[in-house]
Amino acid sequence: MNISEAKQIPIESYLSRIGINPDRRDNQKHWLWYCSPIRGEKTPSFKVDQRLNLWYDHGAGTGGSILDLVIAMNDTDITGAVKILSGENISR
Repeated sequence: MNISEAKQIPIESYLSRIGINPDRRDNQKHWLWYCSPIRGEKTPSFKVDQRLNLWYDHGAGTGGSILDLVIAMNDTDITGAVKILSGENISR
């Protein structure tokens, strides 16, 4: 898998695969709201835009592609993120 292929993976599919499900859906805007997977919170402020396949964490003021999310969640780099999304196990 290369970077372009990795960016095509739907963020919500990746989050679901690792056991993280949305707390709220806005079907009109195609947004999913989660409690942030990169920091602790009780009120969902982590938005996934399904049309753009991008995320934004309103509490942290950061966002990006699925690769940016995997990097933030796993304290890795772009190579590690692609490996994770490819299903390969990596050591930190």
